[in-house]
Amino acid sequence: MKSWLSPAKASEVARGRAQTSRAEDEKEQEVAKAILAYLFEHNTMTLATASENIPWAAPVFYVNDGFDIYFLSKPEARHSQNIMKNPRAAAAIHGDPWDWRKVKGLQIEGEVKVLDGPDDIGKAVKLYVAKFPYLEAFLASSQAFFGVSLQQVRFYKLVPYKIRLIDNEKGFGHREEYTLGSNDNAPNGKGKSAGGFTAG
Repeated sequence: MKSWLSPAKASEVARGRAQTSRAEDEKEQEVAKAILAYLFEHNTMTLATASENIPWAAPVFYVNDGFDIYFLSKPEARHSQNIMKNPRAAAAIHGDPWDWRKVKGLQIEGEVKVLDGPDDIGKAVKLYVAKFPYLEAFLASSQAFFGVSLQQVRFYKLVPYKIRLIDNEKGFGHREEYTLGSNDNAPNGKGKSAGGFTAG
């Protein structure tokens, strides 16, 4: 079909689209950096799991490698048992401000994987020691820590496919959503390629 736009107008439209695309890419990178900074600055995540349509939430001490989130728990813990039956999970990471206008945090959807291989476990150990050096003795040996030994816990990795950054300083309920990679477990089986985001 022949374009009704003049060459000059068509060129102007193309430039406008390119500028819009660049602006979206820059915003996407900004949101990703803000999420990664928030992940690194915090230590505790509320993990929500479910089994047989019964939900459960538990705080876990975590470290992250990019968007992947590692934590350790006893395998007999309720959330660990739920994960074995249903790896789909949600999580929240946030502070505890007195002023609701200061509320900020992350809402996460993803899938939890149990780490079995020595390489994966070794990576998780290194991440914990790098962020929390006081845990080195516990993670490097069979030494008990708070009455728990390393042999009594397992390492897990939450792989997000969607993260929402909530920031009430930008408006009540303001959120910016970042979608990571395609995932068959995403709602309706739909997942964007890495880097998709929406704001609202």
